[in-house]
Amino acid sequence: MSRLFDVRAGEARGQLAAFAGLLLLIIGAHTILETARDTLLLSGPGPRALGLVYIAIAAGTLPAAAVVARAGTRFGQRRTLAGTLAVAIAAPALLFLVPASHVAAMATYVMSGILGSIVVPQFWTLVGTMLTVGQGRRLFGLIAGAGVVGGVLGPLLASAALLVLPVKALLLVSSGVFVAAAATLSLSRTSERTPATGPRTLPLTGTLETFHETPFLKRIALVVFLSTSTFLALDYLFKSTIARTLPHADIGRFIAHYYVALNLLSLVVQLSSSTVIRRLGVLPAMVPTPLLLLGGALLALVGGAALPGVLLVKGIDGGMRYSIHRVTGELMYLPVPPLVRQRAKPLIDGGLARVAQTITGAGLLVLGGTWLVHPVPLATVVAVLAAAWLVTVLTMRRPYLGLLRSAITSGSIDAAETPEPLDLETTRLLVQCLASGDPREVDGAMVALSRRGRSGLIPALVLLHHDESILKLALELFGESSRSDWFAQARRLLDDPRESVRVAAARALARHEQLDAASLAHDVGSRARGYAAVRLALRDTGTEVAAHPCITSLLTQEDDVGQRARLGMLAAIADAPRTQRLWRLLATLSNMPSASSEHTELLARAATRQQNPALIPRLISQLSVRQGREAVRTALVSLGDPALVSVLATLRDHQAERRLRLHIPKTLARFASPRAAAGLLTEIETDPDDFVRNKAIGALRTLVSAHRIRVDRKRAERLAAAELEEHFTHLTLRHVVGDPAAPASLASSLLAELLDQQASHDLEHAFTLLQIANPRQGVHDAYIACRSDDPYVRATAAELIDEILRRRDQQRIRDLFRVATDELSRDDRVQEARALLTPQPRTRDEGLAVLVAGNDEILAALALRVETGRRALDVASTNPVAEKG
Repeated sequence: MSRLFDVRAGEARGQLAAFAGLLLLIIGAHTILETARDTLLLSGPGPRALGLVYIAIAAGTLPAAAVVARAGTRFGQRRTLAGTLAVAIAAPALLFLVPASHVAAMATYVMSGILGSIVVPQFWTLVGTMLTVGQGRRLFGLIAGAGVVGGVLGPLLASAALLVLPVKALLLVSSGVFVAAAATLSLSRTSERTPATGPRTLPLTGTLETFHETPFLKRIALVVFLSTSTFLALDYLFKSTIARTLPHADIGRFIAHYYVALNLLSLVVQLSSSTVIRRLGVLPAMVPTPLLLLGGALLALVGGAALPGVLLVKGIDGGMRYSIHRVTGELMYLPVPPLVRQRAKPLIDGGLARVAQTITGAGLLVLGGTWLVHPVPLATVVAVLAAAWLVTVLTMRRPYLGLLRSAITSGSIDAAETPEPLDLETTRLLVQCLASGDPREVDGAMVALSRRGRSGLIPALVLLHHDESILKLALELFGESSRSDWFAQARRLLDDPRESVRVAAARALARHEQLDAASLAHDVGSRARGYAAVRLALRDTGTEVAAHPCITSLLTQEDDVGQRARLGMLAAIADAPRTQRLWRLLATLSNMPSASSEHTELLARAATRQQNPALIPRLISQLSVRQGREAVRTALVSLGDPALVSVLATLRDHQAERRLRLHIPKTLARFASPRAAAGLLTEIETDPDDFVRNKAIGALRTLVSAHRIRVDRKRAERLAAAELEEHFTHLTLRHVVGDPAAPASLASSLLAELLDQQASHDLEHAFTLLQIANPRQGVHDAYIACRSDDPYVRATAAELIDEILRRRDQQRIRDLFRVATDELSRDDRVQEARALLTPQPRTRDEGLAVLVAGNDEILAALALRVETGRRALDVASTNPVAEKG
């Protein structure tokens, strides 16, 4: 059973056995009680009393569920379950002492229904506090299987008891089995996980708010409502057909034997439930129950709702309700945060289910004796309810994914992309800081105001400040604005002794056509003269700018004066209106050698302003230099498709300088176009350089997430699967090479560490590519959650990934991700991966040979060093002379 249900090392097998035994006894006791109640009711008041007892059960369960929910919050689920079992022991024994009558039979039925509605959900709530969603998917089937066994043994025990005891004595037998269940609970060593936060009391308003905050709970509630109504209508159809068809003397024996058959069928289904749920997933595994019930009801209608057809539908109910339906019904709740689950589950499984029972029972009571409660109309009702249930299940995927994403990202704080707006008090404080004598305060205040679009509050008098950096920043901000109140102060700065301030003032004024270039022509600073030369040459329309005397005189100078003058020219071109008259001069300046980062940045800005496509090759070559790289990227993006074509060509040229190609992917991402995305995806598929591929993966992720550009999902997922295969390959190599029995050395330690790092990088790339393929599914959050120390968060992330990969063409990658995200030890993960991949090395020698023959030069060198060292040790151990030497 442990192998069948995947019980793993480290999981408390004793605790699982205690849970399984406890549920076996609870279900066994309850099925004995069901046999007694059904027989007493059908042979006494008859099926007409079913509507009334359904209402009574609902009316009694609502307050009982409220009491249990409050007790569970205050005393814990384990103690509350123990108290409920005590009631389950006493109630049947007391009813046994009540004289036989129609009222006593109905009271027995109501008592049994209330206990069944409270004890079993309470047991599953206790189990849910101890297991993650991943463990639940594997282990709920094992625990529920024990319950199905109890469902088989209970009717068998009831049948045997009826051979020597009257029907009413089954009440005492049921009490005795409940005593065994209480003893099992008291002897078990179970410790529940309680929510870290949350109130000790659960007011109704707070519980209802959780449905608004967690939309998936509404779908769960609707499924519970419809399934309860379906089962109840089917139960009425079954029991009324039995009472109408069979003699009263045979009802008890038939019910006991039929329940044994149903529970045996349920046991067979239960043995495969874990495999089905793990293979299909939680939501798809919820589909078969309503689908089969709908098909069975339609078949019964075709047969006129005769006894064989009714027994068929009831057989589907018995085979599915306590196996797959029960397990999936509990698994639905596991991704729900514990506090929310604690609030909502009693209301849904207890209160809402009883409301459905009340409505259905009231309808049956009102319609009792009419043709509407005959078999054919009832079978029609069952078919309609099952169809509504099926439709609800089919619409649950979107809110379920939302719940998983919310469970993963809860508590995280996302940084805002834009600064928060300023309130009035903060604005006043920043304006006051502009008068500070500390340049850092003034600088910070101007930056804060400009980032929030409030640079208009910066007074022109800030240009009276003595600090150079303050003046340059203020002039840049004023030059980009539409204000004019700063012109006078800026003209005064044209005579400032610092050339950088004079040039900044000239540039700001030139942008507003307020600069007299002639006043700078004889400036002592070469940069200012270069700036003025371009402005004067532009005024002279009769002469080409590049051939203007004031330009040529400065271009011929090769010393530092000439270098600074060219910087001034580039600044003037960057500020000048777009005109092809400047293209030749700009090309000349771009070809002149300069290692200055300022030269690169000014060249990029000038290219952006003048839009000269001839500068594209020069700009691309500058990407290998860190200084000014962002300005170069901005210039390339501004040049549009011609620049994009050239950048793509550079990336595809595998013979180009590697230092340059490493910065091409991020540049492509700046174009924010489908063509750039397609180019990056192709490069990831074909580039032999792992470093370039890694850069391309990161750039494509940025492009897809920031600009919502879609790529071919299948291609991206194929790449993700390939990365996962690499991950498992490196994990396997790490496993076989890092043999603890092998001699330790520095080379072997480095090799193991590098293989660990490579496996981690492969897994990160696989998640990134899956995020690229499914950009709105929260895959990146799932990757972060998979690295969490919280097993609940890790299991929820694994469930999210498993639920995302639902298409038929995703089966391969789904299996790979399932192994990668499952709670497995390294050894178990390697063993699981070997079943999915081509033959992997199994010995240390095989692993070293694979690494030596691999493409990674560093890993190959280390593996060779380890292998050489091992051979030397082998020789030394067999040759004493060599060992001595």
